[in-house]
Amino acid sequence: TLPAFRYDGNKDVRLNISVRLKNGTSWADARHEICNEQFVLNDRITTAFKAKPLKTGRQADMEEAKKWFDMVSQHFFRAPTDNDKGFGNWIAKDWKNNRLDSPAVSVVKPLEAVRNADGTVTVTASTLCKYSNGSIRTDYIYTMDSEGSVDFKATYTPEGSLPPLPCMGNTFVLPKNMQNISWYGMGLQDTYPDRLEAASTGLWSSTVDKQYVHYARPQDSGNHEQVAEVTITDAKGSGWRITAEGDKTFAFSALPYSVSQLATTAHDCDLVTENNVYLNIDAAVMGLGNSSCGPGVLTKYTIPQKPHTLHVRFTKIK
Repeated sequence: TLPAFRYDGNKDVRLNISVRLKNGTSWADARHEICNEQFVLNDRITTAFKAKPLKTGRQADMEEAKKWFDMVSQHFFRAPTDNDKGFGNWIAKDWKNNRLDSPAVSVVKPLEAVRNADGTVTVTASTLCKYSNGSIRTDYIYTMDSEGSVDFKATYTPEGSLPPLPCMGNTFVLPKNMQNISWYGMGLQDTYPDRLEAASTGLWSSTVDKQYVHYARPQDSGNHEQVAEVTITDAKGSGWRITAEGDKTFAFSALPYSVSQLATTAHDCDLVTENNVYLNIDAAVMGLGNSSCGPGVLTKYTIPQKPHTLHVRFTKIK
C-alpha cells in the first residue's frame, strides 16, 4: 500500500520501485539491485513538456531562417548492426542492393522563405531521395522567430518498392562543442522499439562521447525512444532544446560520428571523431531483432511504409 501523496495532474508521473539486497552477500554488496519496475501513475509525456510559443511582433532574420536549413539532411539509413547483417546480410544486403545508403537526392520544391504578418519567417522545401526501386519524398515547413527558435515539421512519404526502412527522420549537423545532452524519455542506456524492457522513462543526462557504444565493428547505437524533450548544449549552456509538438514523442541519438563513417569503417579503432555532432531525430525507428543468432525484426517493430510526420520545436538557448 502506497502512502498518501499528491501530484500535479498536468505532470507526467511515474512510480519507480527497486528491490535491493538489505545486506551484502558473497556474490553482491548491500543494496545490489535484484529487480525494478516502473508504473505509470499519470501519463502526460506528450503534454507535460510544452515549448513556449514563437516570439511575435519583431522581425525574424530571413537570411538566418534560410541558412538554418543548411544543417538539415534526411535520415533514412543506419549503419548496419550485427543483427542487421546476421544470417548472410539478411536486411543490410537489401539496403545495399536498393542503395538505401546512397540515394540520388533531388530538389522537388526549391527553398522558399516568406515573411509573416507577425514578423516570423516561414520556409518551405521538398526533396526526393530516389533508390533502386522506390523513393522517399520529404516536405519541409518550418517557422523561425526573431530569437532564432524554430517550429519544424517534416513529412516523409515513401513510394514504390522499398526494403524495411531502419528509420524515418532528419539529421541535424551541429558544432562539435555541443557535447552536453539531457532528455526526458527512455534511458539511460540506448533503446529501440524492441529493446525497452531494460530501461525506464526519466530525466537523464549524459555527454555525446558517451552515447556511442564501441562495438568491435562500428555500427548504429545510441538511439533513445519515447522522448518528449532533449536539450543539447555547449560548455557554456548555449544550444538547443527540442520539444515534441502534438501528441507524439520522437526518437533521437547524438553521436560524434556520421552514419557514413560508421557504415564504412571496419574496426572500432579506426573511427575518427569528426568536427560535428550528428543529432538524429526520428518520427519512426525500426527494431533490432535477433538475427545475429535468431529471427529478424518482428513485424510490429518495423516501420509501416506510409507517410510519417516529425513535428518538433527547436528553442534556442543562449
